[in-house]
Amino acid sequence: MQALLGQKREGYFIDLAANDAAIISNTYTLERHYGWRGLTVEPNPIYHAAHRALRPNSTLVPAAVSSANALRAFKFSGVFGHLGGVGGGSGNGTRLVRVLRTDELFAEARVPAWVDYMSLDVEKHEAEVLAAFPWASHTVSILTVEDPTAPVAAQLSEHGYKELCRLHEKDTLFVHWASWRKHPLVRRILSGEKALTCERAGEVPRISARAEAPAEGAEVNVAHTVCSRSPQAVTDL
Repeated sequence: MQALLGQKREGYFIDLAANDAAIISNTYTLERHYGWRGLTVEPNPIYHAAHRALRPNSTLVPAAVSSANALRAFKFSGVFGHLGGVGGGSGNGTRLVRVLRTDELFAEARVPAWVDYMSLDVEKHEAEVLAAFPWASHTVSILTVEDPTAPVAAQLSEHGYKELCRLHEKDTLFVHWASWRKHPLVRRILSGEKALTCERAGEVPRISARAEAPAEGAEVNVAHTVCSRSPQAVTDL
């Protein structure tokens, strides 16, 4: 991801849902090593203290997100916590949590109109999150979605997002068409209608990407970037 953004510093991210503050995070290294700030959304209270201690440049919202404001049952299943009966994992209890509409969350957290990166991983609840997304006022440059369904992919396509690459066994990378004006590598990929492809180095999937733009007319062949959910993931991406 950072290869596509030219190793951007001081960007803005949204991590939804954030889970652990550092160990299982797609945004920790962006904040710690690249000076980014952002919004972390996580309803599970076992993670909140670490977020407040380790993520000083993030705004933590201790809630879930969906298409309507409510108090709803949330199943706490380790790293697989989820709203209602959707999702997987072994049960560790259920409790009521605050649920915010996506657009109202953005307003409450004062999310800027341009978001450089959003990680969307809400255990099969992605379509409901996107149903209330403020498309008219906010744009996400690069988005990763865990196991996007056909309806989710259709929602993103309808609002100007193109699928670029499948990252390891779970996440899929999407980019908004407006990113081509900001980032040379994205511009060359989109103008040539060429999707990035993942290659495998041993057991670790890698994505072709190069931080610098290739010469005019050159084949886009991106330098290996490790794609994995680990504390080092975003450093390399």
